[in-house]
Amino acid sequence: MDALLANRNNNFNLIRLLACLQVMVLHTYNLYDVGENTLFLDVLWLFPGVIIFFSISGFLIAKSFDYSSPNSFCRKRILRIFPALTVNVFVTCLLLLYLGYATLNSDLLKFVLAQLTIFQFYTPESLKGFAQGHHPNGALWTISVELQFYALYFAFARLLSWKKRDLFFKNSLVVVLIILSCTINYLANRFLDGSTITYKLIFNSVFYNFSFFGVGILFYLNFSRAKKLFANTFSIWATALVAIICMIVYTNTSISRYSYNHLSFAYLLLLIFTVFSLAFSFKNLSNNILGNIDISYGTYIYHVVIIHVFYNSGVSPNYFLLIYAASILCGTLSWFGIEQYFLRKKDKLPPISPKAISPNKK
Repeated sequence: MDALLANRNNNFNLIRLLACLQVMVLHTYNLYDVGENTLFLDVLWLFPGVIIFFSISGFLIAKSFDYSSPNSFCRKRILRIFPALTVNVFVTCLLLLYLGYATLNSDLLKFVLAQLTIFQFYTPESLKGFAQGHHPNGALWTISVELQFYALYFAFARLLSWKKRDLFFKNSLVVVLIILSCTINYLANRFLDGSTITYKLIFNSVFYNFSFFGVGILFYLNFSRAKKLFANTFSIWATALVAIICMIVYTNTSISRYSYNHLSFAYLLLLIFTVFSLAFSFKNLSNNILGNIDISYGTYIYHVVIIHVFYNSGVSPNYFLLIYAASILCGTLSWFGIEQYFLRKKDKLPPISPKAISPNKK
């Protein structure tokens, strides 16, 4: 394994936390319907946290599969996602019951089963009052997409003997899947009504969202070459990104996060390149700020619930910082109370010997 790749001294934890904060701030402003058309929100919109999550996930999952046995790969994914998610779902249900937005009935049971499988985007109509007609924890749709990606990657890798394939085959397949995903995305938005069940199912599928997972996979597969362009070159990528953002804001150009068009895709690629450059620049930056703590997942899965609790309680926008502090506190409790324990179990799973695979021959 490449020495820089093997070293966990990267900035992914910090980047994921920043991406989580971006999502949280936008969700707060959107629900409260304040700050529209301000420079702050216009710029913040251009750093879509979910796209960043998907790209980093593509990179890390590809790496994890290469250096794990099939069984340990699956166990690692389960231990990373479901313990904290399970607690989050039951906390959400207790809040809904306590606040009078739910009762102990079949709808609540269906909700719990959906959240604890791969259908996190589903919620019965009777439970939508808490979130003004939406999912009580709308951020969880991305967990469904993540889990689908894990399953898709595992299935493809197993069926195609992934670890035995050469780099050209892997790159070609991932590029084809990216093109297919962009095509599905484009056609869905071009020909389907966004309010239909068909569109919603496609939108919440990995096939609609695979493109940036794929970018992350490509970055991992070609890391030995790509690191020359990205490692310790953040200032160059950041300068290019800032210049493009200035042009976008000045010309009032529309950038779509989840709906494919050529311009938006090109911008988001530049953003992701800059993100990966940050990940492998400024040695010890993330460790110096966060240590080994990773509260991004916990903060992410709680922030929407916290926002709605405050909103339904009549808390004004003047107390946004209190909403953010409460969300981060929940994320911190999730990390120390749940995630860290199960991650220790995950890290004890036996890896494949680095001699069993060569990054230059993948």
